[in-house]
Amino acid sequence: MKKIRLACLGLGGRARYLLSLYMQHPDVELIAVCDRFQRNVDLTREYLKSDAYNAYLSYDAMMAGEQPDALFLALDPDIQASYACDAMKRGVHVMTEVPAAYSIEQCWQLVDTVEATGRLYQLNEQTRYMYFITKWKEMYEAGDFGHILFMEGEYMHYERWDNYVDMNSGNMWHDRQATQRPAISADLIGDQSAAKNIVPTWRYKSMAHPIYYLPHELSPLLRVTEDRVTRVSCMGTRACSYHDPVIQSESRDMEVAVMHTENDTVMRLAAGFTSPHGHRRDTACHWYHVVGTKAEAETARTTNDGTKLWTIDGGWKEDVWPFSDPDAPAIAKTSSHGGLDWYPIEAFVKAYQNGTQPPLDVYRAVETAAPAIIAARSCELGGVMLEVPDFRAKYGR
Repeated sequence: MKKIRLACLGLGGRARYLLSLYMQHPDVELIAVCDRFQRNVDLTREYLKSDAYNAYLSYDAMMAGEQPDALFLALDPDIQASYACDAMKRGVHVMTEVPAAYSIEQCWQLVDTVEATGRLYQLNEQTRYMYFITKWKEMYEAGDFGHILFMEGEYMHYERWDNYVDMNSGNMWHDRQATQRPAISADLIGDQSAAKNIVPTWRYKSMAHPIYYLPHELSPLLRVTEDRVTRVSCMGTRACSYHDPVIQSESRDMEVAVMHTENDTVMRLAAGFTSPHGHRRDTACHWYHVVGTKAEAETARTTNDGTKLWTIDGGWKEDVWPFSDPDAPAIAKTSSHGGLDWYPIEAFVKAYQNGTQPPLDVYRAVETAAPAIIAARSCELGGVMLEVPDFRAKYGR
């Protein structure tokens, strides 16, 4: 099989790790990397222990100087859609990090560009490959759930996020290293003039609507049924954290959306990133729950229990499915996020080599982004019910 000649734009810590996985794939050749900050280029060379690729500080320079087959985008997700579309117009296949987009306009740009260029697009979302999700999908297809009435997903992830970046150097700071907003972040560097260059990252801005970050809930749940969300209503706490009102003065601690799908399933999705919470076994920050007319399944609620299945004939059973596939290849088992990070890479390579659409193609990608975008709008309007566009109808998909 022909190797994919891969380039990468955006070299933060997550990108560096994923590039190390790409380089372990026998059918991938990393030819170029790019980041606006020299610091990140240097850290990438150190992390990968390799300089067998060209490095750039300009996207245009990289695309003019190289001929990649595919581009991995690990940029701020609120700006990556325009780069993805530009690359596809240049004839390059694209994989982006989550979320796929931050506006409905960006969703349409991605769909229209894929349809116009015929290039592959894949969202690098890994929770859809959790073993119990695969098993739930098999149950659904066999009719074991009956009609799925209700699905739930929660993403509660509190940690010290890198919320500030120095636009001169690329150095980043998490919010607990400052005592207030960026205006007094000079304490971190001892230079009042330089402090003006310290600005909030996309992550800080997105905390105003944590519901934006729902791909890790919507992707696996929608995979079970191959359904799509049609209507959304959402409510949230105030736009100032109760847990940390000084540092997170524009952040909602919690947003909860109620969604209705094309197949007549009701969904409840919740997200919060600025207040502590109890972890769950295996899935840590995530929780999933499916209720059908014949069966019910859910993941662990605490660190002390496991996956559960209820059926009409059998009642409740505990620890039914492991988190990871016991028959997974060795390289998958050693990848991060519980062994899940390898699967999107392998799926993208196979789609390229076979000339097929990847499992999480552009339509499934925007169907994880658009409901969250609409939910944020609903929250600002007091929870009104809003329609989600049908991206497939335009092209008869």
